[in-house]
Amino acid sequence: MMEHIVGVVEGIFSGPMEGLPAGFSLPKQSVNFAKLTKIGIPGDSNLYRFKKKKGDPDMAILLLTTAELDELNALGFSLQPGDLGENILLKDIDFNHLKPDMILNVGSEVILQVSRICEPCRTLSQLPAIGKKNIKELLRRSRGLRGWYARVLQEGNIETGVNVSLLEA
Repeated sequence: MMEHIVGVVEGIFSGPMEGLPAGFSLPKQSVNFAKLTKIGIPGDSNLYRFKKKKGDPDMAILLLTTAELDELNALGFSLQPGDLGENILLKDIDFNHLKPDMILNVGSEVILQVSRICEPCRTLSQLPAIGKKNIKELLRRSRGLRGWYARVLQEGNIETGVNVSLLEA
């Protein structure tokens, strides 16, 4: 299998952030490293995945690119890394090129397979920058910009700054 570097892990997030009210899962807490397992990052909270999707392993990790975050902020939203529930924030990766079944090598241990796009949801109203006032506008304008879910094919540890490579047959 051939691989070529396509980007870098800019941030890792698990959550929720400390100090949030009970039942809140956003924003997520920034961490420098994490263990990725078949069901995600231990201790991470994703209410939709666990309650509605019964822990679907195809949704173990949420990937977001800095370009998606930048595009949302250019639309007038004040979003920070971790706000959208992403587990891994990727830099230098064109989100338009991510597709289902694409295989990514993250660092030296972890292998992820992109499974499906993440649709924006009303849970984003928990964010102070969004709230009930701006949620309809965010839902309308953020379609296709909420990131991608991925399944964990090979468990392992990752840390910020590691390379992300595309694996090709």
